[in-house]
Amino acid sequence: IGGFFDRVEPELYVRWVQLGSLSPVFRAHGFRDPLHERRFWLFDEAAFVAMRSALRLRAELVPHLYTAARAAYDGGPSPVRALYH
Repeated sequence: IGGFFDRVEPELYVRWVQLGSLSPVFRAHGFRDPLHERRFWLFDEAAFVAMRSALRLRAELVPHLYTAARAAYDGGPSPVRALYH
């Protein structure tokens, strides 16, 4: 999450974090350059609060996702199903 070489505006970075927080693999990293900041707590307050909320949602969903995955393993329905058929 965050790209590597171009500086991003806080709003765009927040959107990337919000999307990435619902992705199975989430890593906030980038190029080691002081102009390319990726640490959430160094953004402005509004951006930090939005990113923190997205990560909290991710953490709150983990027990549900593990339960759904175990149920599918045990022969239940898949946690991911088509919206139509």
